Amino acid sequence: MATRRILLIDDDPLVRGVLGRTLARLGCDVAVVGSPHEGLARATSEEFDAVITDLALPGLDGISLAGRLGESGTAAPIGLVTGHGLDDGTRVRAQSAGVRAILPKPFTVDDVRRFLERLLPA
Repeated sequence: MATRRILLIDDDPLVRGVLGRTLARLGCDVAVVGSPHEGLARATSEEFDAVITDLALPGLDGISLAGRLGESGTAAPIGLVTGHGLDDGTRVRAQSAGVRAILPKPFTVDDVRRFLERLLPA
């Protein structure tokens, strides 16, 4: 499988580090940013195979960010990472915004692998 280029957007340095290293360990080329606005700028000016964003971001939550990415014409599939339980309404809202896969925290390497398989099917 070719190396996948992933944009990871998360305001928590610990999550950025752990998830970024896990994605790299799974063979991804990972670009990491800490704010939704920086992520939106990168996603609309560079090509990525997928965008992964946290649900809880300051100023623009992950679902709203997914919607803005879709409106901007970004074709990369979007994955959502969350430490919050998702009720059915939030899941529907996420899917409507273009979120393809959700990764709950805490996660293991195997969880991230399965998440990538849903996000980027072969």
